[in-house]
Amino acid sequence: MGERGFDLSPHRSQTLTCELVGAADLVVTMERRHVHDLAEMCGPRRIFTLPDAIAALAGVAPEVRSPRSRIAAAEDGRERGDLPRGAHAEIEDPFGQSIDVNRHTAELLDQLTDELVQVLAPVASITAEP
Repeated sequence: MGERGFDLSPHRSQTLTCELVGAADLVVTMERRHVHDLAEMCGPRRIFTLPDAIAALAGVAPEVRSPRSRIAAAEDGRERGDLPRGAHAEIEDPFGQSIDVNRHTAELLDQLTDELVQVLAPVASITAEP
């Protein structure tokens, strides 16, 4: 992350609790097993893999404008067993992998985070008048 301009030295991990999950508007994970584990522990509300969150939010009608309303619409009807499916439904944790794998994962997370922001809070299209 230092190569990308981030100083993570002050970061300290903490145990994820249902209280923290419940306080979040959206919980985004990298791997399916994290979604499953959190859903079992705290319930499935607002928990997605990053690729699944993007796909679910992209399917929300454009007239739903507020991020909270978009999240609610994305999870509408979602059941505890609804885990992401498909080749790109999760991002493998690069822990213990080579620096190249970590760089690739960082690039992918950067790209997908941008996509998440776009589908979470879409900007109205502006068309120029002739």
